[in-house]
Amino acid sequence: ATMMLFVLFAQGQVFDNFENGNFTEDPPWIGHADKFSVENQVLRLTDNQAGTSWLVTKNTLAADCYWEFWIRLAFTPSSSNHPRIYLISDNHDLGAPLKGYYLQIGKDGTDNKRVFLYRQTGDEHRALLAGASNLAAASNNQIRIRITRDLKGNWTLGADPSGGRWFVPQGSVYDNEHTYTGWFGLLCRYTISNANRFYFDDVDVGRLMPDTIPPRITQILVNSPN
Repeated sequence: ATMMLFVLFAQGQVFDNFENGNFTEDPPWIGHADKFSVENQVLRLTDNQAGTSWLVTKNTLAADCYWEFWIRLAFTPSSSNHPRIYLISDNHDLGAPLKGYYLQIGKDGTDNKRVFLYRQTGDEHRALLAGASNLAAASNNQIRIRITRDLKGNWTLGADPSGGRWFVPQGSVYDNEHTYTGWFGLLCRYTISNANRFYFDDVDVGRLMPDTIPPRITQILVNSPN
């Protein structure tokens, strides 16, 4: 049997489930505001032509923290059609050179419909981690992702391909190159056929909390006399 332990956490530095019907307040997002809308309490890309669009909101957590979000991609991602979730960025302009880290879901190749962790330094992009599961290979993907980074620079990635919160481990890596952030961001790169097929929800960034509750026995089952 496999036992999985998850760190408890409190409400985050950034929290937005878009229940207020907008992305302009509580918290405010800036960027390509004319390319996004909130529909049924979900943030949606609503462009009508090919391009790259992004939104960012302020965030100062870069370590000893978690990032969690729900995403729907109503297409199979590729190098021309994919999201990047900027966990850390020192620049509010995600189209400019910056120092940070981002998750990218999918790129070209049959076995590359995974979650990738990248480090960006200026215009240089370096892949640090490829998820263990080819979990975005469908034509309609609803995934919840959780990634953590401790104070030493250890990253741990988990994902639930059903959109719930049973996070299947996707891998871990050490990288402590960038330790400052001012922004959390969502970036979409797309052809015209997918210009309105990106959806985001339940964005949550917060401090990791230590697990101080000891385990206790709640039930004992005797399967046989032996």
